[in-house]
Amino acid sequence: MSSTRTKPQTKFENAGHSAPLAPIGPVVPIRVPSAVKESGSSSKWLIILVVCCIGIAIVAATVFGGGGTDVTIKTATVERADCGGSLHELGAIEALTETPVLSPFQGEVVWKIDDGTFVEAGEPIVRFDSSNLEEDLVTADQTLKDREDSVHRVESQLNYTRERYQCLVRQKEIALKQAELDRDEIYNFPHEADRKDGELALESADLSLAAAKHELEITEDLSKRGFVADAQRKKKALDVATNTVNYLKAKVIHDAQTEGSTLDAKRVADLAVKDAQKQLAVTTFNRDADLKVYSAQLTLSKIQFENAQRDLKRKQKVYDSATIRAPVRGRASFIDVWKGPGKSNTPIQIGEQRPQGSDLCVICDVSALRVRVLISEADVKNVAVEQPAEIKLRAFPNTSFKAKVSKLALVAQDKNVALSGLASRRNGEAFVNVVEAKLDFDGLAPEMMKKMRIGYTAEVTINLCPVVSALRIPWTAVAYDKDGAPYADVVSGGSTTRRMLKLGRYDNNAVEIVDGLKEGEKVRVN
Repeated sequence: MSSTRTKPQTKFENAGHSAPLAPIGPVVPIRVPSAVKESGSSSKWLIILVVCCIGIAIVAATVFGGGGTDVTIKTATVERADCGGSLHELGAIEALTETPVLSPFQGEVVWKIDDGTFVEAGEPIVRFDSSNLEEDLVTADQTLKDREDSVHRVESQLNYTRERYQCLVRQKEIALKQAELDRDEIYNFPHEADRKDGELALESADLSLAAAKHELEITEDLSKRGFVADAQRKKKALDVATNTVNYLKAKVIHDAQTEGSTLDAKRVADLAVKDAQKQLAVTTFNRDADLKVYSAQLTLSKIQFENAQRDLKRKQKVYDSATIRAPVRGRASFIDVWKGPGKSNTPIQIGEQRPQGSDLCVICDVSALRVRVLISEADVKNVAVEQPAEIKLRAFPNTSFKAKVSKLALVAQDKNVALSGLASRRNGEAFVNVVEAKLDFDGLAPEMMKKMRIGYTAEVTINLCPVVSALRIPWTAVAYDKDGAPYADVVSGGSTTRRMLKLGRYDNNAVEIVDGLKEGEKVRVN
């Protein structure tokens, strides 16, 4: 037969039993040579080989023949319809911004707000058990007060020591100055005025003694004559003795002033000056040493006080971190929380132990909603920002919403990774790369936005180009040859003919035929 043959479909009447095959052509009798009959065991193998060849021929005739067999082929009609080049994808509603809240504290959850509660920035949303930290906080506060008292105490001791040594040093300086004056007095003795004063005192004493002696002689003469009483004479004698003593005393002073200070007196004066210098040096050294010691103690006390301050601040920060506060305003969502090896839809529970750095919730800014959709890398080239789109929600099946593409990710990623952060690529897997796109609602009514919920499934239709009338066939009717060129099998009169195609606009279900087919033709659907 010269016509192109199609592969027949095998029908089954009962499970495990096939229908009898239709005859392929005239049956030719097979004659076995007599030599084969008479051969021994070798002829048996020849018979088996002939039977196998016959079976293979029957199967080949069934597959490639079928000239007389009825074959049912599923076809589609090439028809003209509105074609706009749309892209259909499934997405989900999400908040305008989602701020994850991580736990800076490790412990047991003792309180949390209800899921979906609206909170302002700074309001508490989760609280951990911090009873064990309260005692440490009190101890750290008392330690800080002790360190502060120690600083004040050392400062007082330092000031007292400085003032005390200031008085002591001043006293030692005065004592040194006095010793130096005494030494100068001894080395410079006698002075000219002292020498003249001694000479005058000696002359005065000599004159007084001479006068007393003269009066005594007169009184004795008068006493002998009986003109003066004996008591008067004794008084004059006493005056002579007194003036004699004064004269001797003035004589000694005059002689001492004439000779000057002795070597012993000068040596004693020098020793007194050196001792005063030593006392001043010792006092100064003790002052500097004590001031340095107290200054070091003050520095150490201040360091300990600062360490206590930092320790209290650190413990206060840890204590305060037991109460988790909202970083931004929005609604708290406790779903999609990381637990163990995966992301769980079960919110965190009171009494649950949470490690530090783990997810607690997400603060969603619901002042505006958007749709997140993942577009295949093969289709994203036809998508651009500001492209119009239509969104249908399963929650509102009879309502469609207008939207626009607002954002396209710059980096494509594996679809499994985009859906789950724990997914990873492995060698040998078939990768499907996708690009994340964001769509903003256009003219969404506030009352409708209040009815929407984050996570609603959204059926997204992105209009790639204007709607025109064009020939369309389903994607299932398009095949590709070894060179990657598209073609379709046209069914006509029980036979099929391959036609090479030129494709145009397309969506997820059908594609425009620019050249290769005519309206009304039947094409085979695989």
